[in-house]
Amino acid sequence: MKSARLPRVIDLLQRTGCTAPELGRKVYCTERSAQQMINRLRLAGTVHIQEWRRSGNVLVAVYRYGIGTDAVKPPPLTPVERLRRFRARESLDDKAFRLARERGKRLKPRRDPLVAALFGDK
Repeated sequence: MKSARLPRVIDLLQRTGCTAPELGRKVYCTERSAQQMINRLRLAGTVHIQEWRRSGNVLVAVYRYGIGTDAVKPPPLTPVERLRRFRARESLDDKAFRLARERGKRLKPRRDPLVAALFGDK
């Protein structure tokens, strides 16, 4: 079965690189249909990965029509890099609340003298 949208997908990928969700919105189909068309074109060897783009916390492939080599997928972020990115987006109020919570975790609560007299120190 031949897809009626496949020529539009090929035309769009020849003009500009697109991710599967972008392709689905521009061609008016579901994201899954766009992925299936891209997979069909990749098996034929006519589409390659132009680059990798970050969409939120997820790496998304940008596809381009034509013969070429796939771009190398960047390594995932280390936990330290993820924490630095999170803290860079943190507001001043959130930072103050986080620091106060961390200070509170270090405090050891004192035992009430009356309770200690009745029940002992331990």
